[in-house]
Amino acid sequence: MRERGALTLLSDAATYAVTGSFDPVETMRRFSDAIEQALADGFRGFRAAANMSWALAVPGAQDRVIEYEVLLRSLFSTARATGLCLYDVSRMPAAIIDGAMAAHPLMRGASTFEMNPHYREG
Repeated sequence: MRERGALTLLSDAATYAVTGSFDPVETMRRFSDAIEQALADGFRGFRAAANMSWALAVPGAQDRVIEYEVLLRSLFSTARATGLCLYDVSRMPAAIIDGAMAAHPLMRGASTFEMNPHYREG
């Protein structure tokens, strides 16, 4: 899988803090470029999964992570892309969990993914 470029593992810094700090708009540009590259390379789509605990370690990220989630929702809703944002509710501040819940149309239920009743469109 890795040999043909179907799987790439990136560190938090290589994904969210390339310039040393977190910029949601720059991160979206990088995701958009990665989606376009995957399609140009012949893949039918793009998938990403992220442990969102990176936001606890990157200076200033906690203040902007919900802005990032809203931008990401917009990008992924119009692209051939699927994302999975993994939040550790025992580590993340409640305000971030609340914002993330409002930004995601689907959530993990007891045994499957389901429509998120906390989702706010727009």
